[in-house]
Amino acid sequence: MSGITSLKYKIGNIPTSNNDFNGMVTGTPPQNVTISAQGLNTVYVWLVDSAGNENYNNYSNVILRYDASISIATNFSESHGISNNVWQNSINNPTFNWSAPSDLSGIDKYYIYFGANANGGVATDSTSNAAYTTTATQGTNYLRVQCKDNAGNIGEWTTGFIFRYDNTPPTTPTQAVEQNGTESDTWQNTIADPYFTWTGAGDNISAIASYWVYFGTEINGDPQTEVALPVYDPSMTINGTYYLRVKSEDLAGNQSTAVTLFIFKHDSQEPINPDTVTDITGHSKNNIWQNVSDDPNFSWTHAYDALSGVNGYYYYWGRDANGTSLSPANYLTANSWNATAVDTGITYLRIRTKDNVDNLALSWSTGYIFKFDNIKPSGSTASSPDTSAEETFTVSWSRGTDSGGSGVSGLYHVRYKENSGNWTDWLSSYEGQSAVFDLGTHDHTYSFEAAAIDSAGNEEDFADVAEYVTYIDTFAVDNIPPGKPENLTANATNPSPWKNGPIFAINWTNPQDMTGISKAYYKLDSLPTSNTDTTGSFLALPPVNISATKEGGQNLYLWLVDGRGNLDYLNNEVVRLRYDHTKPQGTQALSPDTVFSGTFIVSWIDGTDSGGSGLSGIFNVNVKDSIMGTWTLWLNTYKGQSAEFTTGEQYR
Repeated sequence: MSGITSLKYKIGNIPTSNNDFNGMVTGTPPQNVTISAQGLNTVYVWLVDSAGNENYNNYSNVILRYDASISIATNFSESHGISNNVWQNSINNPTFNWSAPSDLSGIDKYYIYFGANANGGVATDSTSNAAYTTTATQGTNYLRVQCKDNAGNIGEWTTGFIFRYDNTPPTTPTQAVEQNGTESDTWQNTIADPYFTWTGAGDNISAIASYWVYFGTEINGDPQTEVALPVYDPSMTINGTYYLRVKSEDLAGNQSTAVTLFIFKHDSQEPINPDTVTDITGHSKNNIWQNVSDDPNFSWTHAYDALSGVNGYYYYWGRDANGTSLSPANYLTANSWNATAVDTGITYLRIRTKDNVDNLALSWSTGYIFKFDNIKPSGSTASSPDTSAEETFTVSWSRGTDSGGSGVSGLYHVRYKENSGNWTDWLSSYEGQSAVFDLGTHDHTYSFEAAAIDSAGNEEDFADVAEYVTYIDTFAVDNIPPGKPENLTANATNPSPWKNGPIFAINWTNPQDMTGISKAYYKLDSLPTSNTDTTGSFLALPPVNISATKEGGQNLYLWLVDGRGNLDYLNNEVVRLRYDHTKPQGTQALSPDTVFSGTFIVSWIDGTDSGGSGLSGIFNVNVKDSIMGTWTLWLNTYKGQSAEFTTGEQYR
């Protein structure tokens, strides 16, 4: 009844007395109560009237929910697996997830900033879920999140994810430098171990991360060696052309196209000298003597350099077989040269090739040996015997000399003249220093003259003067006895037929002899024992009659004497003379004493022969009519030993 003047309250526990309170407020409601503990707070209140009456047991209570703080989101991730703050080139529509912060009143929403500002604080979007999907532009995008809870607390902006996206390839390098000073696409022979740097590559988004390099002989080689810096130090090269090819790679993994930055050319290899040199005038051949030209015009082929190529040739033209000259005056860029004229002798064209980086061929080579000789040889002199006993004889001649350099070739012209006649060619370009002359005739003279030919084809002049004269006398030196008589016979056979007379016709053929056969010696019976052991002799003009001195068979030995009186009894031939002058005897006819018809058989028996020829089986048979009659020839040279006799008279 006195009215309410104030209100006591206790936070947390039930009051235990009127004095168990945390605070008191006066006036009429509503009144503010201050609490300090965040969370759920139970507040117990009771009233005090104006008379000061109160009872703590008459309390009422209310639950106050107090949230005065907020946390930030944590544990951000990207659902495609993209890493935070790492460049990539595959995802531009990221979905981000995060863990909601612990909050007394709970999170109401999230304010989102997704953009290029690392400190972006103006929301571009919001979401009530702990996830966010968006589309990213190329570059660096910051996902920033601000939390708001159900108590109205708003947290600080926090960067949850740095999303880096770049799908644009970087630019290629534009220029490379070889640090030893070599120039691209230019041959050189001093640097075999190059060192390269390059510039010009760029990336406007993620930046260059590395470079891929190829260094080799393939013109379109694929770079597969990664380097972090624009520097490359390859291994030492061998001779050849090498291509430095590079492509850039950015932080997102994008690669530029490969580009050839440097063509490195190294040539320390010697060129090859020409292997074929010709005289294009056609007047000479390499290393062959000639007498036509002293002024060659040379051309050559097959000089070779596989790398920088042939630039030209140093040449030497002179008499030294090992001559050299590196004088600029002796340098040619053409593969030909019209040489200066030379004197008689040997002149050498020697060549050393140079390539385009001044490498020289390993050594000088003799490309052409020019041999010129227009001086005739001299001094070849014929020689032959003063007198030849044969119509064939050997003529020789001296070698001669040659002052032109080519030397005597060993070929000669030789001519002759017979008696006082004209000169006649005998041998032409004959190889050798002697030959048999077989055109001679007995009792003639032959003059000879020789002329040498040198290796260049120059021929010695004939002087029209006999250098030697030979007289042919076939009797001059014959001391050889003639051979045996050939085909020796007596009465055309050997042995001879049997004869009853002692005279035999001896015939033979004389053998060849340079002086002819003039005489024949013979001996009867036994072999001769010397040239004077003879029975007789006669002119060697067969046939010749010889008389046998014995019956029964006798040997005749015959040998010959030539026109120079040469003879040898051992060169005899023998023929058998068969002579029989003794009649056979003792032949006796036989007939019947009495016959009774006019026809009967008469026979006879052999006799004997002491003359040596023997009975022939041929008979003569005589007959006479009556005892007192005259003998007449009945059978003449009848062959046989019986015959039939026909008559009517008495016979004996």
